[in-house]
Amino acid sequence: MMPKFASKYRGASIDYTLSNEKQHPSFVLDTLAALRKLDDVYGLGDEYVLIGHSAGAHIALQTFVYGRQDARDCELIRKCSKVFGIEGIYILDLLTIENEGYRGFTEEAFGPNISQAWDEASPFTASSALEDQRYLWVSNDTTKQDSRIVPFVNGTFYILHSPSDELLIEKYQPQETLKVLQSEQIKNEIRSLGYSPIDVVYEKIAGKHEEAIKRQEVVDAIAKYI
Repeated sequence: MMPKFASKYRGASIDYTLSNEKQHPSFVLDTLAALRKLDDVYGLGDEYVLIGHSAGAHIALQTFVYGRQDARDCELIRKCSKVFGIEGIYILDLLTIENEGYRGFTEEAFGPNISQAWDEASPFTASSALEDQRYLWVSNDTTKQDSRIVPFVNGTFYILHSPSDELLIEKYQPQETLKVLQSEQIKNEIRSLGYSPIDVVYEKIAGKHEEAIKRQEVVDAIAKYI
């Protein structure tokens, strides 16, 4: 459980179906359904942020991929101005490179990695080469029907990661994701298509994998940007 934010912020915690019950993309669809419910009952207003820890960071980003498929969801994800990934998973292929023991729970949640299934289920691909990226994230709106383009309108992605994380060490998930988002080849291709690359901020925090989300430091880091 995260420490409390200042009272001027309103927040909600979203639960999703666990991987021993269903597989991807049910977790993402659960999250989109929860956002619709929150908007219906409380109103998300003109702007909100998503904060995800570990697998939750992966799900938060995938709402932009799957939210493109429905007009109501599209409207909601356009209101999200920032995403904070805390000790996040972003590239599934890197999980088994980091630790072969992670294959079991990854296959349980996403199925075997057949025909690059894990790339399709990841917001980013484990390469900073343009031709390997399944999705191109853009910060301006689009009405073009392009399966690669993911609109993250007026958004900034914040990677918060601790060097002390014993489960997801720094050189894999956070640093490889940063390489993709900062790749000049990818950013130039996005510009050539008439879009703008998304903004990304990388901030180091403290604590082990499950500890980091519970520290006041992570709240203070997020509060700086909202």
